Amino acid sequence: MLYKLLGDRYSVVMDNRRGNAALEFALILPVFIALVFGGIDCSWLLLQKMSLQDSVSAGCKAGSMRMMDIYTDPYAEAEGHITRALEASPLLACGDGCVVSAVDSILTTPSLPWIDCRVTLPYRPLTGIVPGLPEELSYISSWPIDLPEIEEIGT
Repeated sequence: MLYKLLGDRYSVVMDNRRGNAALEFALILPVFIALVFGGIDCSWLLLQKMSLQDSVSAGCKAGSMRMMDIYTDPYAEAEGHITRALEASPLLACGDGCVVSAVDSILTTPSLPWIDCRVTLPYRPLTGIVPGLPEELSYISSWPIDLPEIEEIGT
């Protein structure tokens, strides 16, 4: 009965509803894509940060524990372990801008030396949609150096 009263106006109203759905879809799609790819970029950043933290901490700890005798340089050992850990990681590309260093820590005391291990490497986002992401990632880890036991002779 209503169709008979409206006549041709009914088909015009239905066509406008179909156009509204297409317009809403066109307005929402870019926002949805930006949210999805922004989430991917942020997740990639967090994954690389955690991988860098794990590599630096493990390498610094291994280097600080390698001082089995007085001829072993814990700083060179730590740098070597960190470099090998970074090369083994499929997520971190330690290329031209990568800096690995191991130095004395400010925590060092006469009875207990500490080592500071620092890595700085460039960050490359996957999509680049999110503004304000860092240009480089860096992490510092500190560990006490295990000193070898020195046996006293002639006591």
